Amino acid sequence: LDQAQQTEESKNIISILPLAITLCIIGFCELYWSVEQSIEYLPEPSQQIQEDNTTTIGMILYTEYFIHFQIAGLILLVAMIGAILLTLHKNNNAKYQNIFRQIAATKASLNNLLKRDPSQPIYAKEEQFRIPTINLEEVYKKIDEQNFQMLMAQQTKLNLTNDRKIIYSQKLPTLTLNSAAFLNRTISTAGLFLTNQTYGPNVGLTVGVPIFQGNVNKTQLRVNTAQQKQQQLEIEALRARIQRDLFIAYQEYQNAIEAAKIEESNVKLAEENNKISTERFRKLQSNSIELRQAQLSLNEAQDRYINAQYRAHIAATSILFIIGEISNF
Repeated sequence: LDQAQQTEESKNIISILPLAITLCIIGFCELYWSVEQSIEYLPEPSQQIQEDNTTTIGMILYTEYFIHFQIAGLILLVAMIGAILLTLHKNNNAKYQNIFRQIAATKASLNNLLKRDPSQPIYAKEEQFRIPTINLEEVYKKIDEQNFQMLMAQQTKLNLTNDRKIIYSQKLPTLTLNSAAFLNRTISTAGLFLTNQTYGPNVGLTVGVPIFQGNVNKTQLRVNTAQQKQQQLEIEALRARIQRDLFIAYQEYQNAIEAAKIEESNVKLAEENNKISTERFRKLQSNSIELRQAQLSLNEAQDRYINAQYRAHIAATSILFIIGEISNF
């Protein structure tokens, strides 16, 4: 396989060799013609002012040895091109970047993350984060009404209350009313004709008084009371944890809001500094390094501002998740 690749590369080099030789001959002829046309206008070496070694070498190279210098440069150019052609070859096993394929894969991954069709187009637009305004007192009021953990705990307490009512009902007398209607007809033939028929309704009334279940009911009531107290303690502990998490998230929200305001002012200062640096560079009062530093400072300030806004948005989302306005289901 390597020998076949080398043979193919040799054929490619041989195929472009006539064109390369022709271009070299044309370039050499043009160079020689330009030298012949301008050689009479070059000053004599003896008329040059001997200033220093660099000037002297330059004068000699561009007067007496001008043709030799240009030929040496041309030879070096041909050698460089030849080295590039010898080393430049396409490797089929190498992995090349395809920007369109990478963009398509990124879109498919994002659609998969959003649980959409991978082929669905994505339209990107630049807009500012809309950070919701949150009032801590109003948020505290929504814990018992919207937080799903608190609602589940309160429902468990309500079930225990209903169980207590059922236990109380077992201490009361019971009255049962039964009713039925039946028809019974019997015919016997033993030499005689005999028919027996019975019909009519049946009504019964049963009264039950629990006498020997007093201790059982009392035990069940005590257990239910203990369960309700335990559930109430769990509700209070859960409310305290939710309030703690809510307070931490709100502090993060406030810190992110303050950081966003500070970074916004820093962006304005960086933009002003960038404008000043640009104007100074246009007036040749500063160099490109100072301008580049101003541009980098502006980019860093914008990045910090976006990160602060993102932090505030994440903190607001955490608060909404804690109070139950959004869920992970």
